[in-house]
This record gives sequence, C-alpha cells and structure tokens, in this order.
Amino acid sequence: MKRFCALVLLTLLGVGLSSKAEALIVTGQITGGTALTQGGSFIELIGFNGAVGNNTFQNNNLYGFNEDQDIALPSALTADVGMLNLPTGTEVASHYIFFDPRNTQTVHGFVEFDQDVLAIMTSRPNLMASDLLITNSVTYLNPVLRGLEPITNRDIAWIDAVNSNRINLRFRASTPGDYIRIFTEQAPPSHSAPEPASMLLLGAGLSGAFFLRRRK
Repeated sequence: MKRFCALVLLTLLGVGLSSKAEALIVTGQITGGTALTQGGSFIELIGFNGAVGNNTFQNNNLYGFNEDQDIALPSALTADVGMLNLPTGTEVASHYIFFDPRNTQTVHGFVEFDQDVLAIMTSRPNLMASDLLITNSVTYLNPVLRGLEPITNRDIAWIDAVNSNRINLRFRASTPGDYIRIFTEQAPPSHSAPEPASMLLLGAGLSGAFFLRRRK
C-alpha cells in the first residue's frame, strides 16, 4: 500500500511540473541609418497573423515576430549565415525580422533573443524552403526581390561575435522591403509548481488511496 501511495504521489506531482518553453525575441533597436533620423524604432509584433513580404507595412520601423516553436527539421536545411547546413532532426524556433519602408531608406540595428542564434535565412530560395516548416496564420508573400540583396554589402545580417543571442543588421531597402528568418536553439522545458487542477487531482488520488487502505 505504501508503494501504491508513493506511485500516486509521484505521478500526480509530475502533472504540470514540466512544460515546453518558448524561444523568444527579447529586444531590438535601430542604432543608425535614415530610419533612425526619421523616427523609426524596433517593434515586436505580438500574435501577428497578417500578410508580409511585399510593401505591406511601408514605414521606417524595424519589425520582428516569433513564428513557430519546437520545429524538428524533417530534412537538412540550407542557411545563408551561421550553420550553413542544418541537419535533419535539428530542433529550432523560428523568428522573422523585416524592414519595409515607403521610399528608399537605410537601417542599422540589432535584435536579441533568449536563445543562441543558429542560422539566418537571407536569400529568397532559403526563405521559401523554410516557409514550409512554419505553422502559423501569417501569409508570406514571395516577390522576386524578397530577402536581402548582398550588393557591396549594403544588405547584411550577421550573428554577433560576442553575444550569440544577438543578430546585427544593416539594410538598404525600398520595394518590396528586406526580410530575413532567424533560427534559434529551442528553449529547454521549464519547471514550475503544480497548477491548481493538478493539486486537486493530487488530493483526489491521495484520498482514494486512503479510502482503499481503510477498506483493508
């Protein structure tokens, strides 16, 4: 009977103790370029589910949103920056960063995440290939000039040499804008106290165990 009670206790305490954690954008900032002098700022889009990719915002802000979590790559994936070949089974979280001004503008800045950056997709083919992995309500438009144009380094994004949670960027954009996807490591499971429902279940289980013992 003691073994039974211990099993009930351990099982019920396990409910709600571990949960999937998300890898998220922490902060971002515009540090230079005409976007800064014209009042642009970094804006994180929470719960974004619109269309993006072809003159859909038309202002001087730098935007970012978290796309998807717990992606286990079904096949190897090619990237443009960082890990150029992400092997099958790699677990990642995905994030989208873009700059979509009305007229030709430049922006310098950075975006930080709470997990290490693994890779950055900057080319249209690699953006399109990784679109297929994302399960959300966003419509990703695919104009010919989607992504970055690495002409004399006027469009560039790189992983910070000191802080592996940060990407730095320098864009010069007009139509249709500049767009990149960042893959970070997936956050480990979080641990927390049992939820109220779990505690009720625990109480019911222990009460049942006590009743069975009384019956004996």
